[in-house]
Parts: sequence; C-alpha cells; structure tokens
Amino acid sequence: MELQQHILSMQAIVHDLAEENRTLKEKMADLLRCADIGNELTFEEGVYWHSGYPYCPPCWDVDRKPVRLAGPVEFPTGDYLEAWTCPLHKVQYMLPWNIVENRQKNNQSSS
Repeated sequence: MELQQHILSMQAIVHDLAEENRTLKEKMADLLRCADIGNELTFEEGVYWHSGYPYCPPCWDVDRKPVRLAGPVEFPTGDYLEAWTCPLHKVQYMLPWNIVENRQKNNQSSS
C-alpha cells in the first residue's frame, strides 16, 4: 500500500514537471519570436517599423510586445496625415499619408 502511494505521488510530480516544462517551452518560444522581431524593428516617424507596418513604441519599449498599430484613419486636417492607434493603449500616432503603403511597396520590391 505504501509503495502504491509513493508511485502515485511520483506520477503527480512527473505530471507537474511535464506541465511546467511545457509552459517554459512556450514562454521561450515567445521570447525568441519577440527577439527575432526586435532585431528587425527600425524606429522612424515616432514608431517602430517591421515589414512595412507601424508598431507601438511603448508596447515594445516597456513590455517587449510587438503590437501592430491599427489604422489608418484619415485625419481631416489638410496636413495629409493618417491616425494609427495602439489597440492596447488607445494612443494615436499621426503618420504621413500613404507612408505605410509606400513602405509596404518598398518592402515587397526589396524581397
């Protein structure tokens, strides 16, 4: 009886360790993905850029999360600006009109 309890206890420990291992592997994969993206980010016009799309600076600088900005929304100022918004912080970034479209075209032609 005592041996069975010991075996059950060990099985529970093995299960817990396997779950912890799985969680750590997921975290490591996420960190590696972020590091890969971080190596490719450039900072221009007040935002980070990756593959022709703008990314939120505070999300990357503080949390190391690559969060793509939502948009564009045309901003009716006559200044040829577009509003791009962080979906997490709801902060708007004003970028020159068509800058994302032009960056995507340049990104595709360099590939």
